Amino acid sequence: MKKNILFLVFLLSAISLIGQVKVGDNPNTIDNSSLLELESSSRVLVLTRVTNAQMNAITPLTGGMVFNTDQSCIFQFDGNNWESLCDNLTETVTTIADNGDGTFTYTDENGGQTIINFQETTTTLANNGDGTFTYTSEDGTITNFDANSALVDNGDGTFTHTNAAGVTTTFDARLSAIVDNGDGTFDITDDFGNTVTVNTNDTLTTLLDNGDGTVTYTDEDGAETIIDLAAIIDEFETLTFISFDATTSEVTYTDENGDETTFNIANVVANFETTTTLVDNGDGTVTYTDEDGA
Repeated sequence: MKKNILFLVFLLSAISLIGQVKVGDNPNTIDNSSLLELESSSRVLVLTRVTNAQMNAITPLTGGMVFNTDQSCIFQFDGNNWESLCDNLTETVTTIADNGDGTFTYTDENGGQTIINFQETTTTLANNGDGTFTYTSEDGTITNFDANSALVDNGDGTFTHTNAAGVTTTFDARLSAIVDNGDGTFDITDDFGNTVTVNTNDTLTTLLDNGDGTVTYTDEDGAETIIDLAAIIDEFETLTFISFDATTSEVTYTDENGDETTFNIANVVANFETTTTLVDNGDGTVTYTDEDGA
């Protein structure tokens, strides 16, 4: 007991004499700004350990600190109340969870959740395999359009053309006049004065000169029809003829009077090749315009 009292007296005397105390390792080394300095690699400073009731019964100087054993936390006195340092040090973080379906769940510091949708809704264009196509927009709107067209040799010198809308036109191969209307259509007048209009605004069919007096017409479905121009002319017309220049893509018709009418198939196709359009509006939507301009 006497030793403890003597040590306390010595400690107080040292404080009063030099104003600095170093406890623990390296007792002779202390920072000039330190009043009391602790140093140890194996021992710690243990604050006064009290319960809630004991802590609240103490009114220390501002800055006083204790360890509350009921709450397992350090408390500091702010001059009026004891404040928990654990509450001030607790960091409530936010989280973002990947839901695996293109959406993410954001949880804020208060636990509130928000679903963020990063899903990209794409448009589709499906070939139905029957000459028709189905376009589905981003909002699920479905538009069907028909690309079918056909040219049928009736075997009697006439041909029937069916466009994508299902409208049929029959014309006689015993030609006497062809008039280019300048809009992708042609008026064909036969020897009997019958006039029909043929619309060539079809981009999915081909007409190929075989170089032997025949041409091969291929429709959208890939079906081929071979038309023997020479045979048709020999059978039905002796004073008129049609020639096709594969180099210039020009068809020249000469009637009974020797008058020639020439039209360029390549130009016709170029002018009317795109009958429908699909335009990216740059905001995640596209505008589809059909053959009627709708």
